[in-house]
Amino acid sequence: MAKVAVYINRTKRIGRWMEGYQSGDPLELALSFRTLTPVRDRGELLEYVFAQLNVDNAQGFGSLTREHIHNYHQHYPSLSVGDVVAIDNDWYAVASIGFEHMSGPSASTRQLVTANTQEVE
Repeated sequence: MAKVAVYINRTKRIGRWMEGYQSGDPLELALSFRTLTPVRDRGELLEYVFAQLNVDNAQGFGSLTREHIHNYHQHYPSLSVGDVVAIDNDWYAVASIGFEHMSGPSASTRQLVTANTQEVE
């Protein structure tokens, strides 16, 4: 089982959509969940998470249900360039095509906003 966390990039920097995540960009924890089975291919999991958070007919995955995805969309439009997904202790930034592996951001750039955060177990 893997723990997945989705962070929304809250930078006000012009060009975020073109440049993607930059070190120091403030991140807001939007959603976290666990897979129900071991993850063998992180790239496949990343693509699946991206698809689930960007389509209207999401099916859910692991402990993440359609209801959780619907609630996510009430606060965030989609997963976009510059946002970040963590799988266990590995961090990935959403790029214009695919994902880029990155070092984890400092705790000071990760903001826990509990009002919108969903912890799914």
